[in-house]
Parts: sequence; C-alpha cells; structure tokens
Amino acid sequence: MDGYLTRLDSLLSDDGTSARVRLMRYWSLWNVQLCGIAPNGSVVDANPKCLIVKLSAEVADISETMRLTLRDGTDHVVKRIAQCLDEARADGSVATTLVAHDTALTLYEMWLGASLLAKLRRDSSPFDHALHSTEALLGSSA
Repeated sequence: MDGYLTRLDSLLSDDGTSARVRLMRYWSLWNVQLCGIAPNGSVVDANPKCLIVKLSAEVADISETMRLTLRDGTDHVVKRIAQCLDEARADGSVATTLVAHDTALTLYEMWLGASLLAKLRRDSSPFDHALHSTEALLGSSA
C-alpha cells in the first residue's frame, strides 16, 4: 500500500495542471498500470499490481489483519482522491457543489468494480464505461 500511495501522490500532486486533469490522468492509467489491460483490451501484464482487487474478496474472510490493512489502505486512497477533488473544486475544474469525500468513495468503488469485471471479461470495456461515468460524475470541466 505504501508504494501505491506514493505513486498516487505523484499522479495527483499539483504539476501546474488542473486537479480535474490530474484525477482523469489517474483514472486513465488505472487499467494499464494497475490491472495490466491495454486500451485495446489485450492483457499487457500477466501479474498486474491490482492487489486490492486480487486479495480483498478472498483474504478479507480469512485474515483479519490483512482485511484491516486493505481497508486502511483503501481509506487512504479515497482520502487522497477526495483531497484532489477539493483542489478541483477550488480551481474551478469541477462544480463547487460536489461533495469531495462522497464522490471519491463512489469513484473508487466504481473503479474497483470495473477492475473485477475487466478480469472476468479480459477486456477494457469496464474501464471505458467507468471513464465515461467518471467524466459524467465530475460534470462539465471549466
């Protein structure tokens, strides 16, 4: 989780672009970097780094320590996404009425679900749908 959170901070840190652009870059890279599926739907990494997706369903019922570690890790991810959404509200790239934590949680849940479906389907269609839905949820960019 520490390595993932470091990469997440790198992607979401202020680099002179709007916070919305940084968020969309994170979601756009999700399928390749985390789940090993290229934009054309082919598997590019037979051993992707989607450990939360790989472990959560199986390990949560077996190991309380691992369940808590995964839960705490995902809580940190949602918190960091919410922070970036707050930055997006402040820079005007998303609506100021957007509730950052609720939206971050909804987005993360949607992308985790897309990751599971992509594994089942072995194509990127769930990511394509999640990306479109993310854009819709964030609203028109300024």
